[in-house]
Amino acid sequence: MKVGILLADGFEEIEALGVLDVLRRANISAYLVSTTKNDIVTSSHNTRVVCDILLSKTLENFDMIILPGGTSWGN
Repeated sequence: MKVGILLADGFEEIEALGVLDVLRRANISAYLVSTTKNDIVTSSHNTRVVCDILLSKTLENFDMIILPGGTSWGN
């Protein structure tokens, strides 16, 4: 299984990185996917995270997508 966790600036750390940690501990291929034009995304508490891939590259090979909450979704 291959899982993509989509991140936008303002994402909630626990909703993204906690899920990433659990998936990787379970030996599930999980990737942080930037929805911005940059591979570095800033959380709601100004934590900078380097994503594995940009959304513009592809999502067709993912079996599941996770959308963490945050201040930017819907803006």
